[in-house]
Amino acid sequence: MFGVSIQIKDMHWDAAKKERVHVGYKDASVWHSSLSLRAQEGPLTDQQWGDIANDFVDSMGLGLASK
Repeated sequence: MFGVSIQIKDMHWDAAKKERVHVGYKDASVWHSSLSLRAQEGPLTDQQWGDIANDFVDSMGLGLASK
């Protein structure tokens, strides 16, 4: 949607080497993101973090409200 491709290493078993070897990349099915605050901003409640996370997901076009 945003022209970003999230990929992970594609590993296959090499019988001759008896180990997994990196053979390329494949599309990832999971994307991780971290949200944080500066220490000066103080602690937030679980409700506040939930609201921030939901707003972030929606702004990325990934939330239920975006569909």
